[in-house]
Amino acid sequence: MYAADYRKPVSVLFLVLLCQGLRIGEALALQPSDVDFSDNTIRVCKTVYNRGNTPLVKDSPKSAAGVRRIPMIAPVREMFEKHG
Repeated sequence: MYAADYRKPVSVLFLVLLCQGLRIGEALALQPSDVDFSDNTIRVCKTVYNRGNTPLVKDSPKSAAGVRRIPMIAPVREMFEKHG
């Protein structure tokens, strides 16, 4: 599976990195199913890594502590709603 959907605005990625405290690999691995609008959380359960020149998605972060749900702040929610 290839990582990151490059059609999405880069501003969404930067906002998630800056405001939600995700690592770059975690943010790139986010999928729409990881965003829970009813609970207002983001599920972090995957990461992106490189194998040679190919970015791949790993189904789990480095440690069990890396799998978590984080509260989604209002500006991030608005960006996700706008850019899906």
